[in-house]
Amino acid sequence: MALGKIEMGENLCRKAISFACEIGQFFSIGVAEMLYGFSAAWIGKGEKAVEHLQRSIENFEKSQETLFSPTVRSHMGLAYYLIGNIPKALEYIEKGLKMQVASGLPIWLSFSHVGLSMVHQELNDLTKALFHAEEAINYAKKNKERHWEALSLWQLGMVGWKSQKIKIDEAEQHIRQGIRIVNELEMKPFEMVGYLYLGELFTYANEREKALEILKRAEKAFQDMGMDYWLARTEGILGRLREGKIEE
Repeated sequence: MALGKIEMGENLCRKAISFACEIGQFFSIGVAEMLYGFSAAWIGKGEKAVEHLQRSIENFEKSQETLFSPTVRSHMGLAYYLIGNIPKALEYIEKGLKMQVASGLPIWLSFSHVGLSMVHQELNDLTKALFHAEEAINYAKKNKERHWEALSLWQLGMVGWKSQKIKIDEAEQHIRQGIRIVNELEMKPFEMVGYLYLGELFTYANEREKALEILKRAEKAFQDMGMDYWLARTEGILGRLREGKIEE
């Protein structure tokens, strides 16, 4: 799915779950459901992600697995964020972060922090959103998690500019740097989300022509890949942009 072959990715996830169920091993089922849930979340299918991640949590609990449980909960928070349930999103990501810290393993901490940045931005708490974006970048660089570094850079650019901590040029630089990272990783769906961030930044900065060009590009890509959540978000911004109804 990360390469943009979403239908193929979903078919492989379904096959993995089917094979795991045939084996009847709770851990294997948990991993298969987890991977489907992660993929569904990042292409914007929040309800499907919740469904698979919940089954992943249940099977991991049966197998007494602890390695993946923290990040599964953080991704569950992302799924709730996508369907607009912000209180649940905050609850699950905070729980995932707490579990990850308690485990003593630094991996995936960056994702929990970037998720909290997204949630606090939605709650209009830009101070916390900026703090978590900075923490996310630090952990991503330390652990060489380049895809999370990209998302962290997008968040840093957006909330840094919205909170008036950085200027528009620096915010654009952060977002474009993140786009370059996922381009190098050949993660096309992620790359288009980066362009959506950039289009949103230009929209809120009243740079209408730049915003239109970038958002139209993202809109076409999301249509082609069937990424409905991100498409709807892009179309919503384009609609408000054309009507001149943009607020920060």
